[in-house]
Amino acid sequence: MLRMGASNLVVGTLVVTGGYLAGTAQLVCWAVAFAMQFITPRVARLPEFRLRADHFVERHGLIVIIAFGESVIAVGAGAGAAELGPALIAVALLCLTVCVGLWWAYFGYDDDAHAEHHMAALPSAERNRAAVTVYYLGHFALLLGVLLFAAGVKSAVAHPGAATTLPQAVALAGGITLYLAANTAVRRFFGLRPQLPRLVGAAAVAVTVPLGTGVSALAQVGAVVAVLAAVFGYESGCRPPVGHSRHD
Repeated sequence: MLRMGASNLVVGTLVVTGGYLAGTAQLVCWAVAFAMQFITPRVARLPEFRLRADHFVERHGLIVIIAFGESVIAVGAGAGAAELGPALIAVALLCLTVCVGLWWAYFGYDDDAHAEHHMAALPSAERNRAAVTVYYLGHFALLLGVLLFAAGVKSAVAHPGAATTLPQAVALAGGITLYLAANTAVRRFFGLRPQLPRLVGAAAVAVTVPLGTGVSALAQVGAVVAVLAAVFGYESGCRPPVGHSRHD
């Protein structure tokens, strides 16, 4: 615990310090802090920890929900003091629909409960290694995906009827693509199926970038919603009847 605590204190100090700096100095602080996330688990003697699966899975789910909240805030921040119109209302509702889709990708079909049961059944050493790879490190990709999406949402809501810049369109689509890919990897570890539809959906979302840059932000977000609806609609049709295991 002392090893973990000391390392986390150093990481927190580097992140906060970087917030007061700029340029190369800021990047160095944050790069070192990020690298330490991979070093800490290797010096903390993980097999000696006794991890409660229910508490661990629940807390990481709450962290993901907080990240979803950031994307909801981005919708309001992007709208700002702009006059409400059909395009603004439509893109805001569509962005919120995407947030619901991301929530469903993580919590739908009681995936978090299945993850908890899977973790609890593992031997202690394997459970701790899974905690690091799937949750500690794996959730970085999930959170980064949500934050990238939030950055793209802010721009999309600000100018829904106009074409976006390439970085803005890539942030919006790339965030969702990264999230779906990481989510699929997590579900693969826990043996949750189907997996292929989400990978196909991730690829389909990635190709919506030209819609954002060539047509409008509204068109891109609408296409993303259509992709997510198709993916989860297909998955619902693939679900086994009640009483059958999803792992069969």
